[in-house]
Amino acid sequence: MGFNGSRIGRINTSTLGSASGVWSVNEVHLGRQQDTWPVTDGFNVDVLLVGGGGGGGSTIGAGAGAGGILIGTLRVNKATTYAVVIGAGGSQEANGNSSSAFNVTAYGGGGSRGYTTSPTLLPGFPGGSGGGGSGTRPNGATSNGGAATQTNQSGFTGYGFAGGIGTSSGDPIQPAGGGGAGELGENGIRTGTTRAGAGGNGIFNSYRTDVNVGYGGGGNGYSYNSGAIAPDKRATYGGGTAVAQGTSSAGVANTGGGGGGGGFFNSPSVGGTGGSGICVVRYLSPQKATGGTVTTYTSNSDGKSYVVHTFLSTSSFIT
Repeated sequence: MGFNGSRIGRINTSTLGSASGVWSVNEVHLGRQQDTWPVTDGFNVDVLLVGGGGGGGSTIGAGAGAGGILIGTLRVNKATTYAVVIGAGGSQEANGNSSSAFNVTAYGGGGSRGYTTSPTLLPGFPGGSGGGGSGTRPNGATSNGGAATQTNQSGFTGYGFAGGIGTSSGDPIQPAGGGGAGELGENGIRTGTTRAGAGGNGIFNSYRTDVNVGYGGGGNGYSYNSGAIAPDKRATYGGGTAVAQGTSSAGVANTGGGGGGGGFFNSPSVGGTGGSGICVVRYLSPQKATGGTVTTYTSNSDGKSYVVHTFLSTSSFIT
């Protein structure tokens, strides 16, 4: 390193953290503000990645699990194309599809199933967050929720919880809620005020707009022959609710919410589809990449200006 008037120079060999060359003091100052100094082969990005939610169970169905969530920061290389895959939500009783980007994967949520009259119990399917266990006709029997499979990956923190346990006190039948990114799915409640389990809460993240948005809520189970229903968290975390007739509500698109459990079998009882996933990539201004829908904001929390790339469908992030 040397100083010559207003010029600063490096004579060392280029590395990830530095590069040979000569820069003015103003260039150095501007580069530090924009996260481009020392001169590097890339820049830091914050990433939110959400898998597709699972599909809710059919008749008197359990709620499905939310898509797994990954949140982390990594350094991307310049002049590089990164594939971004957005997972679709699962249809009735099917797992959601996984989302992937930057060599990490947010797993699809676990599907759930309808009630059973046989001694063979129907647990929820494993997934990013697990599907809820089905309600059962045999008095006192239980069906386990599906396990959560989301893991931490390559410096990213993973979020996902198991589905709740479905049960019965003979009649009514109490299927469980699907697991959420923030907590376990609720068990079916068989004593006191009986009802199906609620989907587990998701988590909040503000990368997209600087305002906290809920992602990864589990779907609710359907309450059969019960005076109470599981609380509706769809507007908060995106998990679907269960309805008495027709198709239960889907997980909200681009939240990874699990679908709600299907209603009573005397009507078209269809479990709700899981909500699709999403990928949000943000970094310090100015814009250094293309891909997705590009927006900007100045954060109220740190006063810095960010560029945001939002991917609602499969595409590429190109630096």
